[in-house]
Amino acid sequence: MSFADSFRSLDFLEQAQALQELQAKPADEAIAELLPLFTTPIGDTAADSMVRSSLRAMLQQDDALIIDGLGSKEQAYAALCLEMAGSRKLAAAVPALQEKALTATDPEALQSTLAILGSIGTPETLPLLRHHAGHEDAVVAALCIQYLGSLGDEQSIGTLASIIRTNNAEDRYNVCEITTWKAIEALGDIGTKGSADALRSLIEFIHHNNPAARRIVQETLVRCGEISIPMLAPALLDPDIDSRIMAANALRDINHKAAADPLIKALEHGAAVDANVGFAIYEALGQTPGVKSLVALTDALPKEAEPSTLMAVVQALEALATPMLGKRMGEIVTDRMSAHDPQAQRILQAVIAAHAIQLFLFLYTDPVIGRLLMGLLFKCDDPKTMAIFLNALGNATGPHVDADMKALQAAVPADAADRPKLLAIDDSTAMRSFYRTHGAAIGFDVTLAEHGREALDIVEGQQDAFDVVVVDMNMPVMDGIQFTEKLRAMPAYAKTPVIMATTESGRSQATLARQCGVSSFLPKPFTPEMLQNKLGKILERSNG
Repeated sequence: MSFADSFRSLDFLEQAQALQELQAKPADEAIAELLPLFTTPIGDTAADSMVRSSLRAMLQQDDALIIDGLGSKEQAYAALCLEMAGSRKLAAAVPALQEKALTATDPEALQSTLAILGSIGTPETLPLLRHHAGHEDAVVAALCIQYLGSLGDEQSIGTLASIIRTNNAEDRYNVCEITTWKAIEALGDIGTKGSADALRSLIEFIHHNNPAARRIVQETLVRCGEISIPMLAPALLDPDIDSRIMAANALRDINHKAAADPLIKALEHGAAVDANVGFAIYEALGQTPGVKSLVALTDALPKEAEPSTLMAVVQALEALATPMLGKRMGEIVTDRMSAHDPQAQRILQAVIAAHAIQLFLFLYTDPVIGRLLMGLLFKCDDPKTMAIFLNALGNATGPHVDADMKALQAAVPADAADRPKLLAIDDSTAMRSFYRTHGAAIGFDVTLAEHGREALDIVEGQQDAFDVVVVDMNMPVMDGIQFTEKLRAMPAYAKTPVIMATTESGRSQATLARQCGVSSFLPKPFTPEMLQNKLGKILERSNG
């Protein structure tokens, strides 16, 4: 009677003893006797688990047995050997695995084999991975693309770029394909291993036609960090304005002082003639601490009259605030007042709108500027803003502090529950401040979110539905297109006005946004009057 037949008739303890005795034999003989029990299980979970564990123990005695088992006609046994080849990273198994991949007809089996080859990661596997990067099965192709990236294969850069470029075509960009997503990340992985060509290829698609692809490019460049900065510099002067904005946003999110040089050079070469580009560059400078950034921002302070751009300048200066900067800002405001320049008031309005607490406290100590700031605060129609500065005055110094606190406390309007509700979503801190200030000015209760995922969490936790939603198109984590699609799937928001605020100039982007449910657009940059006019008309229609 064979070992397998005898084993089936034993009780559990006897089976355990038999397996222990079997392991004393040479591994190849023991495997031959045990294999029938593995390929045709008993049906008892405990016994079958013991058989599998014993078989693994025998295979571990000799890697050659694992490699030999890869070619077994018994699929379960071949799959076990495949798993073990991967877990042990058997470089010696690569030729057998390559043969297995070349003869595989089932995409699932091919995927499993390629995954093991990729995890072993020897240079010999690269040609096979390159070949299958164009496989008709998208999952197989994506797997190979992912490993080409993790293995740092510079020879595949052209292939990866071609995959992304194909999805960028006018008839293909509506959906970000999985192969495009993986190709973008793979170029980033190759770039982090020192390939400037990979990063340059990636930046070629910084303004990809598909919003999700753009977001993944941005996130990948940020993940690459400081090494991306020199490659991003030329994009700040790209003829395509949208590419300049995306490059500045990437430098902002990389958040490294080395980004200051290309940002300032771009300003010197006139990149900020377009207000949207200027906004993005100034905001990025706020995330690149240093003297150069500070000088560029203070130079912009008396010149930038466009409201949202000035807000970006002030927000950036708040991030870099010091007593010395406060003194310099006071000098600039005083100088503009002496020249009867309305820019002085614009700067102070931006300080309040941006909730620039540190700058406020520095400027408040000036007897004239302090009175102007308080006057603007009393005119503010936003209870949240007034409450924030009321709290800030607790840290202020000067002869008027107590009186100002009492007066402001009395002036804070009740936070009316019946105010219409506005949800504003933008990854820019300055833009969120802009929405908060000017939305509140016409009577909205404004809620802010940094990206679509955060906004969805807010929506799902909100008892009363929002009356209007303003959303940016390009954001990290979840972009405006994805957010709007998910929002429209909620019955309560099937008809809610959704305004998309965007710098995007392409007609294809507007078409894509409307297809996902966007009601109307607000091209950036826009003035407070443009925003309030848009929101006001929506309220009139909904109330009418």
